[in-house]
Amino acid sequence: NVGIGGIIAKARLYNGKFDLKKAQDLRKNEPEEYGGLTNIQILRKSNIKNASNGFTKAWYKTTANIGRRFKMRGAVDSAQHNLDRDVIDKHLQIKDVHDIQNSASIDQEQSWAPADGMERTFYTLVSNIITAIAFSLMLVSVYLLRGKPVNYVSGLLWGVAGFAVFSGSPALGLPPELPGMTAAALESRQIWWVGTVIATATGIGLLIESKTILPKFIAAVLIAVPHIIGAPHPHVFESNVPAELSAQFAVASLLTSVFFWMVLGAISGYFYQKLVLESSRPLETVTV
Repeated sequence: NVGIGGIIAKARLYNGKFDLKKAQDLRKNEPEEYGGLTNIQILRKSNIKNASNGFTKAWYKTTANIGRRFKMRGAVDSAQHNLDRDVIDKHLQIKDVHDIQNSASIDQEQSWAPADGMERTFYTLVSNIITAIAFSLMLVSVYLLRGKPVNYVSGLLWGVAGFAVFSGSPALGLPPELPGMTAAALESRQIWWVGTVIATATGIGLLIESKTILPKFIAAVLIAVPHIIGAPHPHVFESNVPAELSAQFAVASLLTSVFFWMVLGAISGYFYQKLVLESSRPLETVTV
């Protein structure tokens, strides 16, 4: 999930950089109109002002009202946040650790995050549901491509395979991490994660579908290659998180993930059998 979300977030950051440049130019060129506004306020006002038709203007007004209601700051604020963080990083050599920690805490307080309690639980629930729907569609697509009968038992096994692809195998090199732990560059971890997922998925597919020795050997090599290359790690490990707490978090995350995948596989296999296979039998009879 972190790998997929990181790729999407990086795409949003690229978009945010263009929005940030646009907001800065508008503030500089038209200070009377945009001088006292934040970046996201400038973009909202500019979009409404320059809308080409009434429908577009109404759409921009609606999204602006929703953004203000839920205090959304858009991709432009994420780009500004990254820019500010880079500035802080450049001052690491001239500031002591205490000042850096204070700056980071202040910056973290200014960035939006769901409040503890019902709001955080709600966003967690929604993100888990969306993730489950996406992964279940991937499992069903595998069932359709194979064209073989599937029930809740075989679906359970496919769920275990999904865990091995998206969580188990990547965790061998990049285990789940708590905030504050030292890690390698995000781009390097993303590349390794995506490569590991592709290699593991291809390897498992070859192991299941092939009947000869050579494809099975190639499958074993594919599964092992990412771990032979090794996941990217920082040269120096420095963390304020206790090692015992990190281990407990990694174990809890992986146990939750395997349970998630097993339930997802069993449910998708059961409903695939009920809704897809049984509904297709009358069509097969008519065809015969």
